[in-house]
Amino acid sequence: MQKPIFSKIVTLGDYAVGKSSLIQRFTKNDFTDTRTQTVGAEFSPKQILRDGRLIELQIWDTAGQEVYRSIAKLYYKDANFAIIVYDVTKPKSFEVLKFWLDKLFEEGLSDITKFIIANKIDLESQVPLEEVKQYANSFDPKITVFETSCKQNIGVFELFNHIADLVNEKEKQQQLQKREEKPAIKIGSSENRNDSENSCC
Repeated sequence: MQKPIFSKIVTLGDYAVGKSSLIQRFTKNDFTDTRTQTVGAEFSPKQILRDGRLIELQIWDTAGQEVYRSIAKLYYKDANFAIIVYDVTKPKSFEVLKFWLDKLFEEGLSDITKFIIANKIDLESQVPLEEVKQYANSFDPKITVFETSCKQNIGVFELFNHIADLVNEKEKQQQLQKREEKPAIKIGSSENRNDSENSCC
């Protein structure tokens, strides 16, 4: 059986912004209006095929309550991707999103690929999307903003499929680099050496 390529994803954001619903929609293609709040963190894996490669996205859902923020570092410190979610109906949740971006920057985790998720777009937004994009670009031009609705299944699979594509592309580049670095074998070099050693003076 093919060994999967593992990639760790962590979700960050205020409580009740829909982080768990985002994961539930992607891993189970399901949505529940009422969910219990995440305590600490929860783990959900999902495997995807890309170009014959089996990619396993290992998704960690962190609790949004302030009391749990100090332990979130245990999950994002070695993550490959950070999905930072806010609720478009709650401007305060966008301020919490800024907190997490600052936290990742302070920790020196520049290698984490970051996404900002404007969730619950099926409801009336209280946070102008253009303002969010301008903030993201000013903080880090490489940040991508996705709009999602877990309830109406908008943008969720696009987000995670995009991440799987990035993992696949990185794996292809690494395999190509390994082939290019492999030393060339000089045919006949050992035979010539033996002939020289065995020749008469």
